[in-house]
Formats: sequence, structure tokens, C-alpha cells
Amino acid sequence: MKVTNVYRKNDRTPEQRAKENEVRELFQDWKPGPEELLASGKGQGPISVEGQQEFWKAIRQVRAFREAQGLTLKDVSERCGIDVATLSKLENGKQANPTLFTMLLYVGAVGKRLHFSIRERPQVALEITEIRESSPSSDRKPVANGRQAKARRNAHSAGSSEA
Repeated sequence: MKVTNVYRKNDRTPEQRAKENEVRELFQDWKPGPEELLASGKGQGPISVEGQQEFWKAIRQVRAFREAQGLTLKDVSERCGIDVATLSKLENGKQANPTLFTMLLYVGAVGKRLHFSIRERPQVALEITEIRESSPSSDRKPVANGRQAKARRNAHSAGSSEA
């Protein structure tokens, strides 16, 4: 079985395209770090990626299921249509961002089912730890009240994906 991706035309309204162009122009010369972006008021705050530990634990479980059944990567590859090298990278943590579809094929080929759960995430606490004078490197560089602020995030990891 061959797995293919389907790409669709991205339809955006003229207002959405104008907003994208405005953002592109703003960041053409200004390359803020996350703290500066938050302090400037131009950013909405970080979107943290949580549940990574649970994700990689699930990958290890699927690998253990595969090995317990005596299946080789070639066997799994023939069942799901994902090449052996990609499966090997996935199992060894070298496939940094596998798609959901890849995960579903892989888990299904081992005879298991992927299960998701959603949980509340703790609030992100933002604390200003240092205020520095802004540098005149760019006249378009927005700063909070004429200054740059260095911030520190405190968050706990949550989220889950289980095999």
C-alpha cells in the first residue's frame, strides 16, 4: 500500500492575506526572542508543546508490542506502507515530527489502537526578571514602553497520547 499526502489550495480572504503581509513586513527586520515578543505586546504568549514524554513512551510501547509478536520492521512496513528506514527512525526517536496518519498506520500495523486523552493544562506564569534599554538597531522594532523586558516562563508538562 502506498501512502500519499493530499495538498489542498489554501483559500484565505483578502483580509487574512493583508494581515499575513503585515506580519511578514513587521518581522522582516525585527527578530525578537520570545521574551521580547511577549513584552512588546505583539505576541499572544507561547503555545507550549506538551505530552512529548507520553508520546515517546507510546512509541516505545508499540515497539515492544512489535518485538513481542516477532514482527520485523520489514513486516510492519509491508503491512502499513511506510518504508523500513522511516519506521526505524520513528522507533529510535529520530523522526522528530511524525504525522498523525503515520502514527495511526504504524500502530495499526502492530495490531494496536492509538488512544488520545485531553486534560487541563496548568496556566503559564510570566514573570519579568530584567528590563533592558532597547537598542536602536531597527526603527520598526516595537518595545514595551520604550524598553525590552526579559521574561521567564514557568509551566508544568501535561497532556497525553497512549498506545
